[in-house]
Amino acid sequence: MWTGRAYAFTAGENEPVLTFTSRVTDSRTHVTCSPMITRIRATEVPPAVDKTVDKTRLGTAEAYKGNERESSLHNAAAACNGENACTFRPDARTSFRYYDEARVVGEAFVNCTRNTLEHSRLLSYAERSHDSVSQTYAEAGLALPEVARLPTTGDRTEDEKRIRERPMATQFSQAYEKDWQRPWQWFSGDQRTVVERIQPGEVSWVEMQPSRERVEGWFLSKKDDYRLHAVVDGPSRAVPDRLLQRTGPMSEAEKQRCAASRPMTTTPVGADAPASSSDKGLLKTTVPGVRAQSRARTLSLD
Repeated sequence: MWTGRAYAFTAGENEPVLTFTSRVTDSRTHVTCSPMITRIRATEVPPAVDKTVDKTRLGTAEAYKGNERESSLHNAAAACNGENACTFRPDARTSFRYYDEARVVGEAFVNCTRNTLEHSRLLSYAERSHDSVSQTYAEAGLALPEVARLPTTGDRTEDEKRIRERPMATQFSQAYEKDWQRPWQWFSGDQRTVVERIQPGEVSWVEMQPSRERVEGWFLSKKDDYRLHAVVDGPSRAVPDRLLQRTGPMSEAEKQRCAASRPMTTTPVGADAPASSSDKGLLKTTVPGVRAQSRARTLSLD
């Protein structure tokens, strides 16, 4: 009698095939029956999302032809080189929004005076997108093919050109807008005026925390059965950026700079003498063209 047992098999991430192989290979063992696999059930458990991965290290992109993994991304990317050649299928389970690390925008204003200062400053900042496809090529030391170039260079003029000319950028944007009901933005920027009020002996500065969004998914070819896994990280429209206007005490270096003497030049002659003038309004002025009259005075000698 054969007693059924339950076994669990775990496939690797993105593994398309799970194969069961019998251990009975020799007919001389006189086995009259062999194990039977029944009631197979597959449960997909998505891996935990690691939100600590930096946007400049999004991992290695992968490509498949059917169930076989490709050694390079070139063929899968080339299969998407057409307006409707591929569709992008985002994975909402591993896509998320987040605030990036804060960074200082503009300069720090140090108040070395004895009075409270109030002034306004113009702030400007910009954000760009990143993608795992270009990073995979860069890590391998390979030139990025034209068909796989997304608007993630950081060059505004070049990225605007790629939005219009690269089919994969359009395929990604259309799928994102369909699933999240808002447009995707490859880059963003803003300018605004901030009014600061700085107390004596304090420093004022502005920090920014940009709102970003990371989308993971697959580019699926409609006719060649290619699949290209990609991660795109860009500025988010879902929540606003954070601007933190801050003031605080001076650092030791700033205190020393405020205590430094005023820069001056040297006075080689008369540096320690009081101010004086050779003309204090007591000298007579001779008018040109008028001769001075001579006066005779008689002296008596006794």
